[in-house]
Amino acid sequence: MSYNINCFRLFIFFLPTIILIEFYCPGIVLFDSSIDVLLPLTKMDASGKERASQVIKSIKERGSTDLSGGLLKGLELVRTRDQ
Repeated sequence: MSYNINCFRLFIFFLPTIILIEFYCPGIVLFDSSIDVLLPLTKMDASGKERASQVIKSIKERGSTDLSGGLLKGLELVRTRDQ
């Protein structure tokens, strides 16, 4: 049996769940041939949820995938976050 799964679409489908829990402080890093922080670590209060929702709606599939660059940028966000 073969499954034709579009990982990007699956990701976009489940991404809004990160904004449901108020004590989460997620960030969104988009990584392909370039690395872009679309949302810095943000508390999911009312304004954070609105901002995250707008960012999620703006995400489009782009090109190749730089996994190590995306991981390093995510780690940098965590390392430099305000305490």
